[in-house]
Amino acid sequence: MKEKIEKDVKVAEGNKRLILRTAILLFAVSIIYSISTLVGGAFNDFCEAAIRWVVLGIGVAFAMTYMSQKESRKI
Repeated sequence: MKEKIEKDVKVAEGNKRLILRTAILLFAVSIIYSISTLVGGAFNDFCEAAIRWVVLGIGVAFAMTYMSQKESRKI
């Protein structure tokens, strides 16, 4: 029982770190995008085209990391 509780605590801490890292990445992307709207020009055009792919990549990385942690918990 004690081992299960310790394992659950480690999983919860891992999930917190994963969520925090994802939030930091999304915050950094939003800051860069906000700056690009102020700068304008080609940089803004590039950011508008790239933002969807960057957010999609972050989402996929988050999902893959979460799923790999979920699979390792079963073992």
